[in-house]
Amino acid sequence: MSAAGTAAVAAPLDSAWWTLEIQATAQPMANPAGGAAASAGSAQELDLALTLGTAPATGQVFRREIDRWQLQLGASLYAGDADLAERLGAVFALQSTAQPQGLWLTRLAIERRAAVGELGVSAGLQALDPTFLAMPAYGHFIHSAFNQTLNIAMAGMPVSPYAAPALVLTYRPTSQWCWRLGALAPQGDNPGGYPLFGARALQRSPLPSPAGGWLQIAQLERSWPAADGRLKRSGARAALPDGLLQLGGYGGRGSGSYAAITLPVGLPLGLANRLWAAASVGFDPATNPVPLYGQMGWLSQGVLPGRPADVLALAFGRSSFSPALRQSYEAVLEANYHLALGGGLSLQPALQWIANPGGQGRVPGILAATVQVQLTY
Repeated sequence: MSAAGTAAVAAPLDSAWWTLEIQATAQPMANPAGGAAASAGSAQELDLALTLGTAPATGQVFRREIDRWQLQLGASLYAGDADLAERLGAVFALQSTAQPQGLWLTRLAIERRAAVGELGVSAGLQALDPTFLAMPAYGHFIHSAFNQTLNIAMAGMPVSPYAAPALVLTYRPTSQWCWRLGALAPQGDNPGGYPLFGARALQRSPLPSPAGGWLQIAQLERSWPAADGRLKRSGARAALPDGLLQLGGYGGRGSGSYAAITLPVGLPLGLANRLWAAASVGFDPATNPVPLYGQMGWLSQGVLPGRPADVLALAFGRSSFSPALRQSYEAVLEANYHLALGGGLSLQPALQWIANPGGQGRVPGILAATVQVQLTY
């Protein structure tokens, strides 16, 4: 990926009772060295999110019952070249936008939000992310293994852009603790997902679909604010997430557990720092292509003098494959630097190293480079 870039535009439009967010992303990529062959490709994504309702933020007082309710609609359009990783010999996409082409309905749900000590509920078509298995820290990276839900590739797991009929219950006993319980129909019940037009067929797992009915998932969260004294004294806007702990498990159609943490830490480098780590364990290797996955990383804001809004990001992830696939592992190391230029414009040069592409020791390691360009307004 010697010459690569991403252009993203986020344009939130809102009134007293509705909010519309638009985000466009393009990721041209190429590899200067390694892989099965030298290749390049570009994948694009356009996301639309419409929310109808006047409900205030979680934790605020709801004056009327109608203020608790929201109708949420999401759609994603994917275009371009989604097969770069396959040509390079890697299992997992180097681009977060390398998804099945077409326009997908990613969310159509009604939600009743609740204050602390009350029960919230959402029902409709939903994906696991961003409610389950996802943390804000993952969004600082470009490789798909970091941007997805702990790289789970098991059939029947509705990961965006594949939505599924779902019911999710949320309970916050305090402002910092949160329980989430979900029941989601598997992708296998609707092999085409929910394409609106022109979508490719659903990407299949290389292993048989697990037996069972709906997927049940439970997640416990604890969040806490970061002190970030040096950052606050600088007057710069915080670009890093607060502290977050996630513990969860799923069953009913395959089974497994996971844990993730984002930890604010005081380091002499930069104005604010985060260490994060996550791991997932699947209990059904006969149907789970990646029964063991782990990742960890570091985020540092304001590393360079006079650049308080910039973020340096490092991450490592390793996917261990099921013995049924006769593959060992594939790993990725990514380093990038988010350069905030002002006016909503930023550049994010990045390097990736893919170790053991394909998991069989037959393909040389892949060196990839990119410059992500992002415009937000």
